[in-house]
Amino acid sequence: MKEVDQFLEAAVRLERDSALRYDELADAISGLGQKEVVDFFRKQALYSRRHLQQAESRIGTEEPWDGVEEDEDADPAPVSFPEGESPEAAAIWAADGHLSGADAMALALEAEERGRAYYASVAANTHDPRGRTLADAFAKEEAQHVQALKELIARLTPA
Repeated sequence: MKEVDQFLEAAVRLERDSALRYDELADAISGLGQKEVVDFFRKQALYSRRHLQQAESRIGTEEPWDGVEEDEDADPAPVSFPEGESPEAAAIWAADGHLSGADAMALALEAEERGRAYYASVAANTHDPRGRTLADAFAKEEAQHVQALKELIARLTPA
């Protein structure tokens, strides 16, 4: 269970950072008249909080994940974040009062892509089949967020 719990603890941190980032981005551009982008960011913050709750509720559980038994001999895979911080932590300039809607969407897309890459990397490198299944599911959810952001950017970017 150690590897799965390590992954879930990392997911809690990542999803908490993601929710905070989306709230900060929404706050930063709320006065720019881009209601659709602000609403999108608020909705993404809500999704991140739901993922956070899902991860928190699974930490320490003994139930099998999708019926796959854990390999008791597997070494826990490292779940530390690249560069020491969560892939979805906001860049330092995210709270810039001069942040444009386009910059905010680009920043959000970059963070979502990092989050997806992190989860995919964990899925590809873990020795625990239960952890792999869980990380793969999180990676797929992040891929949906990436796609939704790309669609928003395409819709709002002048041709």
